[in-house]
Amino acid sequence: MAISYRKKAILRTDSDVNQAVSHESRLVTVTATMGNGSLLVDDAEGAVADAATVNGVIDDPKFDEGFYTVGEAHLVSVCFGNATANSEVIKFSDAAYGAEALTALEANGLRLQAAETDFSRTY
Repeated sequence: MAISYRKKAILRTDSDVNQAVSHESRLVTVTATMGNGSLLVDDAEGAVADAATVNGVIDDPKFDEGFYTVGEAHLVSVCFGNATANSEVIKFSDAAYGAEALTALEANGLRLQAAETDFSRTY
């Protein structure tokens, strides 16, 4: 059995129906700073100054594997709406989030939670 060390960007969605309701594919042009957990404003990577208008989080672990090349356009899985994201993974294009950005993200329905991955138990 192979072990994956990828970190999840979205830990939980608050959809009453299922995860598919809170995720959709969006066409994005890959940037050098983009990755799993990047915060988006529409289809573009958001900066800290955009915290109040963030409306998506890339939830695509293929970024962690180097699957995408800078400058290419790809359909990627994006979570939108009410969700809990991994605070260890989400990121803006230009800086880490601070208290003000965190408040803006939470006002838009994106809560952050630290998630530790434990690989000490193997099968």
